[in-house]
Parts: sequence; C-alpha cells; structure tokens
Amino acid sequence: MMNCPIRLLTFLSVLVFLAWPVRAEEHEWKDGKWIPVAAPAEGTPAGELALIRQHIADGKERKAIKAVKKYIKNHPDSDAIEEAMLLAGQAEMNRGQYYRAYEWLERQLSRYPGGPLCRRALAREYQIAEAYLAGRKRKVLKIFRVSGEDDALHILARIIEHAPGTAMAEKSLMRIADHYWSRQKWAEAADAYDGYLAIFGKSGRAEYATLQAARAMYASFNGVSFDETPLIDAEQRFLAYAEQFPAAARENNVAGILAGIAEKRAEKIFSTAAFYERTKRPASAVFCYKQVAEKYPKSLWAAQANEALGRLGEIKEINEPPKPQRPKVDKGDAEKSVELEQPAPTTQEGRAEK
Repeated sequence: MMNCPIRLLTFLSVLVFLAWPVRAEEHEWKDGKWIPVAAPAEGTPAGELALIRQHIADGKERKAIKAVKKYIKNHPDSDAIEEAMLLAGQAEMNRGQYYRAYEWLERQLSRYPGGPLCRRALAREYQIAEAYLAGRKRKVLKIFRVSGEDDALHILARIIEHAPGTAMAEKSLMRIADHYWSRQKWAEAADAYDGYLAIFGKSGRAEYATLQAARAMYASFNGVSFDETPLIDAEQRFLAYAEQFPAAARENNVAGILAGIAEKRAEKIFSTAAFYERTKRPASAVFCYKQVAEKYPKSLWAAQANEALGRLGEIKEINEPPKPQRPKVDKGDAEKSVELEQPAPTTQEGRAEK
C-alpha cells in the first residue's frame, strides 16, 4: 500500500516530461535536401538573423529592430540584408508604426529591386495603404494624429512604380481610382480610371473602369450655369461604352443615362437663349431656341423653345442679314451723268466739232 503514492508520483512525472515543450529542430532546403539549421547564436550572420526572427515571434519588436540595425552595420555585404529589412518593417507594423514600416520596406525595395522578397514587401506596403485609407491616423512628432489619405495614395503610386505592369500594380491603380470615386472627387477618379485603361485596357476589369470613368465625368458636370464640356465628354464616353459593351450597357441602363444627358444639354442651350432674350439680342436668342427645338425635339425644353420662337415673331427676318441696297442717286445728278458719258458728235472728216 505504501508503494501506491510513489507509483502515482512517478506516473505524473512522466506525464509532465512528455508534455514539456521541446523546441523543434529547424531545417532549410539546400542543394536538393533538407539540412538542420544551427540554433540562433550571435556572432554569425545566420544566427543573428534567426535571433531577429525569434524576437519578432516573442513580441519583442523593439529588440528586433535594434538587432536589424546592428546586423546591417556588421554585415554590410550580406545578401540577407533584404530579409533583415523586411523583418524590421514587419516589426514596426506589429507595434503600430505603419509609416516607419513603410520606410523600411522602401529601403528594401530601393536596394533590392526585383529581389526574391520584393513581392512580400509590396504586399505589406499595400496593407499599410489600405489601413490609411480605412481611416488609420498617422502619428506626427509622436503627438499629433493626422489623416493618412495622402500617404496612402503616395504609397500606392510607389507600388505601381516598383512593379509596373504587374497584378499588384493593377490592383493599386484600381484602388486609387475607386478611392477618388468614394470621396466624390470626380475629375481625379475619371483620370485614374483612364490611367488604368491606358495600361490594363485588356484586363477583365476594363469594362468596369470604362463605365466608372464615364460616370465620374458625368458627375463632374456642375450644372447649366457652368461649362458643359464634362457633359459632352460624358456623352461620348457612354456612346463608346455602349458600342464596346452592348450587353453591359443594357444592363446598366446607358440609354436612360444618355437621355438624361440630352435633357441637360437642351436645358443648357435653352438657358443661353433665355439670357440672350433678356439682354435684348433676339437674333442670338432665336438661333439657340431653334437648336433646342431641332436637336432635342423630345426634351422637356423643346415646347418652351417653340413657344419662345413664336413670341419673338418673324424668325426668318431676324436670322437673315439685311440685303445690300443700291445707293440712291438724285435725278438731276443722274441726267448730268448721262450727258457726260455720251460721246461728242464728229464731222465728216472724222474730227470732233469744237
């Protein structure tokens, strides 16, 4: 009976030993086979880099960043500096210092353009830009928090410069355009969608970008009191969209949009005609009223234009320039003129009489 407690303690000790965490041996693929990686130790490049990774895994970001700076100083020619910079950027992101993280990633991409870790750096930069666009504030002087919107757009533009023509560049350019659209910055949105189409015109999102560019241009028209150039541009864009994507145009009611644009253009011309009429320039007023009636007969403004034309009276006489008239000549002057023009009589010898 006395042996029972001892046996129980022995059994529990074995269980504790089996449950105790054991650090798995790390391996790396090299020369076609997996080989064990040496335990992290200071003094060697591989060991110091492993320690940086371990610091980040343990949540010791400040220590990791300090170790990266030391690594770059001690091993300036090491190919692993690219990874060290990437790790520093990740450490800064973990502690909420997104712009500092971006600066580390930019250093990496500038020093190792197209390096093996380039795509990871670009993905993290995109993540930082998204955070700023979602409302994350940027710290300035460790006190003030300001909007990171401009920083986000700058970061996305840098991604496009770093990786032109890639899927990441396409994603970044579309994100810029969509952001301007969401903020109702119509002119900027139209330019960004146009830029996307110039580079990625054959992509699967070309139809979407074409429609959004037309919509943005239409939305940039400020009303009949302003320049109608955006309205004309939008009309041409929707017509081109309908020709290029007929099925999508029907689905998005482009015919209805074009009818709305025609209505606004008729209103614009009608308002110009009304202005001419108020300022006592009937010929110009008639010209504009006739444009409304002839070019937009189905518009709501056509009936009012016809009414105005009837009110102004003889349209033809107003529109036609006066015909040139002969100058009036006095009767007496005319007779003298005739006398002067007649030749003097001659004698039989063919000489004129005196």
